[in-house]
Amino acid sequence: MCTDSLLTCASPPLHRPGVCFRMFSRRQWDAMPSHTAPEMLRSPLERVALLIKGLAGHDLLAGAAGKSGVARVLSRCLSPPSPAAVAAAVQLLRQIGAFDEGEMLTALGGHLNRMPMDPRVGESLCCVCSVCGQGILLALGVILALRN
Repeated sequence: MCTDSLLTCASPPLHRPGVCFRMFSRRQWDAMPSHTAPEMLRSPLERVALLIKGLAGHDLLAGAAGKSGVARVLSRCLSPPSPAAVAAAVQLLRQIGAFDEGEMLTALGGHLNRMPMDPRVGESLCCVCSVCGQGILLALGVILALRN
């Protein structure tokens, strides 16, 4: 059964005998996967890789420093992402200048690690700031913050 649908029907404070109404047919219910894939397997890994490198000195992330550190740490997860996905994330971070060839954080990588957004967006904002000054960056930040 779909865990997301079950949670809405049987959440602890509302658990009592009754009827559960779902907004989909029995055929749709039967076609749903029994569980959703772990978030680690369905989301981009660039932000995770930056966070791992930013915490490389911490005891919990032993092995994160140096080349292939991101792959070593992520391979120990309960549902590890594919090596190809990890390599693609590390390659993208090298391309935008967040990692050097030894997979260490650069100055730009340190800034991106502190920015709560996709590294590609953060890198674009850093480039805009260095070229146009901080005024345009503040305007872009307000626009991005008010997107909802």
